[in-house]
Amino acid sequence: MNDRKCNVVLKDAVPADAVAGFSFVCDTCGWYHGDGGSGFPASAGSGGCHSYLFLKGTAPCSSYGPCDGCVSPAGEVVHTFRMNNTCDRDCSGETVPCGGLR
Repeated sequence: MNDRKCNVVLKDAVPADAVAGFSFVCDTCGWYHGDGGSGFPASAGSGGCHSYLFLKGTAPCSSYGPCDGCVSPAGEVVHTFRMNNTCDRDCSGETVPCGGLR
């Protein structure tokens, strides 16, 4: 079993041209990742395969953390990055809901 912890800066994990013009990042488990920078790391901590959506539009939340509006966010998806909690990329399967949702 792989017990390594995952911590990814989303903006660094994808090619810049793939996410050109995005406004914010949402994990569809219900977690807001802001601009995808180092202050908003991704860990897929709740398990399963997480989909991090790079979107254009108005962010549903204003601070890093649980965000009901990220489960089905409004906006134009510019890129989808998938990862599980051991940092395996391009995973498949269901996302486990993030903790702390209201």
